[in-house]
Amino acid sequence: MVKSKQRRRKRNIGRSDSPPKSGNITSEDSPSLSDNLEIILLIIVTFIAYIPAIQGGYIWDDNMYVSQNETLKTFRGLTQIWSDPMATPQYYPLVFSSFWLEYRLWGLDPMGYHIINVLLHATVAVLLYFVLKYLDFKGSWLAALLFALHPINVESVAWITERKNVLSGLFYLCSSILFLKFYRLGNETNQDDHNRRMYYSIGLLTFGCALLSKTVTCTLPLALIVTIWWKRRKVTISELMSFGPLAVLGAAAGLLTAHLERVSVGAEGPAWNLSLIERFLIAGRALCFYVYKLLWPVDLIFNYPRWIVDASAWRQYLFPAASIGIFLFFWSIRGRTGRGPLAALSFFTISLFPALGFFNVFPFRYSFVADHFQYLAGIGVICLVAAGLIRVAGRFPSSRRKAFPLIAALILVSLGLKTWSQAHDYKDLETLWTRTVEKNPASALAYSNLGWMRFNEGRLDEARRFFLEAIRLDPNLGVAHVNLGLIFFAEGNTKEAAIHFDKALSVDPGDSFVQYSYGAFMEKTGNQEVALSHYQEAVRLDPDFALAHLDLGKLLAKRGELTRAIKSLEEALRVKKNWPEAHSALGAAYAALGSDDKAIQSYSAALREAPDYALAHNNLAFILTRNGRLNEAIVHYTEAIKINPGYANAHLNLGIALMLTGDYAKADESFSKAKQFLPNPAEFPSLLKQAESMLHHKGSSPQ
Repeated sequence: MVKSKQRRRKRNIGRSDSPPKSGNITSEDSPSLSDNLEIILLIIVTFIAYIPAIQGGYIWDDNMYVSQNETLKTFRGLTQIWSDPMATPQYYPLVFSSFWLEYRLWGLDPMGYHIINVLLHATVAVLLYFVLKYLDFKGSWLAALLFALHPINVESVAWITERKNVLSGLFYLCSSILFLKFYRLGNETNQDDHNRRMYYSIGLLTFGCALLSKTVTCTLPLALIVTIWWKRRKVTISELMSFGPLAVLGAAAGLLTAHLERVSVGAEGPAWNLSLIERFLIAGRALCFYVYKLLWPVDLIFNYPRWIVDASAWRQYLFPAASIGIFLFFWSIRGRTGRGPLAALSFFTISLFPALGFFNVFPFRYSFVADHFQYLAGIGVICLVAAGLIRVAGRFPSSRRKAFPLIAALILVSLGLKTWSQAHDYKDLETLWTRTVEKNPASALAYSNLGWMRFNEGRLDEARRFFLEAIRLDPNLGVAHVNLGLIFFAEGNTKEAAIHFDKALSVDPGDSFVQYSYGAFMEKTGNQEVALSHYQEAVRLDPDFALAHLDLGKLLAKRGELTRAIKSLEEALRVKKNWPEAHSALGAAYAALGSDDKAIQSYSAALREAPDYALAHNNLAFILTRNGRLNEAIVHYTEAIKINPGYANAHLNLGIALMLTGDYAKADESFSKAKQFLPNPAEFPSLLKQAESMLHHKGSSPQ
């Protein structure tokens, strides 16, 4: 009888059925000295593993989130972050508020943002440690270390844009421990109702903060239900009712994000037109993929190959069948192993559900899986592995258990070294896309981005090769067709450029960049009507597309539709507040409308942001000349010429201003310079006559 009980106790190692131990952290207890040492070591090893990430720069999407995000630069921008869901790439106001605060501290130095990401990740690992200790989970420190050092999390930590994961993870686990205390899943048997109400209220608040950081945390209520079932075998009606407010908040946040993902981010179109069966196949394969990468984290890639989903291929049904089979297996053996393994897998699946393919998310355009999708979900499998290692160690005789710390240390060191190595991939854009191509030669996304980098460097032949390879891999990649069209246009091959712009529009009409690029090409080839319609479609698809607003406004002004032009240019400045080019274009529109005072204000605003903007100096001076403010005008003309000595129009206009002041000698000198720098000096008399005429006509734009 005694032996039978001893065997049963051994089988129950790691199970939830045994009562909580007095060593748990409770509301009355403070962390012990050993706890503090474990926490300090956890933070230290995390920072060591992520040193290469701290030294990294900006990569993909970091420009929209940080380096070119205008909302970070002003107090008005902070208001927009919270009040306007379209003001930022995604409506996660706590994330962008953290960026806004950091911008005040260290500007655009990427190291500061990387350090905060690593600090947040280390904090999430510490909170996981506390949550597991509270739940009397054997191996809580091991699980926290596995989470902190697992290379699957590098994408979430080393990528500044994924502040969403590490910040939401912090609030998610804070909320978790508060609700665990509310449901008395630890050893607090003497809590009064006041304390429990406080836990619930603060837990609800931190859950809201998690949702405002990343909506995937909406799965917390279901995760808590699974935890209650694990610890108590059942969930009462009153407990289910208490989840109502959480469910409402989570559903509202989820619906808003799903809407914005389609409308603002662009997650709709042929790439997302999947049947329910196809989505089911994606989900089954994704679950298997993520478990595999957690258990064997090799060949981690920023952009994994995008699977070909075929509902008629019977082999593709093996993945969902395997996923269901694993659940049924752990359900059938729960009497022997406890409910822990099943609860861990349920947590994993529930937390992953928003990214399993049943909802449209933009990255599905390029791949159905990504490491950062399982930042929180991976905790389930990691805890299962930690519990398994502890249980296996417990089965060995005490003399052999001494080897277990060494085995655990080897596993952790291996993970830490892999994380260190993986973090180097996020050094900069060049490294990121080059490493992606090396690991995934079928990545059209990587080839397209490498091509764009070469195009900006003026290396057109290399850019062409990258774009052609991207199109070969993905013929429906509209942005690659656009970029290839730009190369042909730059080389003067308008006919070939038109072929690629037409192709881009046919395969990706819902992409605002494609619509804008097609409009710009049409304008440059003289088709203003078509250009106008595509600029308008671009800003309809993306109301925060500042460049499209600018070029739409310029085209409208060129066509004499000045009121509409001013509205479009003001929209450009709404998105990109301190944009010199937009201020200058707005000044020209006001000048053409005859509103010289507003024109002067706009040009002055442009020069405040860009004092070396020669065009703005010249145009401001032209309006000042027209309003009799000759001395001020001469100063600005002189500054324009200082910036650009070959600026023929500035020399011409300066000559007129000097002539009006009676300084004919200097005026003749300026006119001589104007003739010198004009492409066709014979045009000087007509240009002089035109300029003098415009100076006397208030509704004329500057030259």
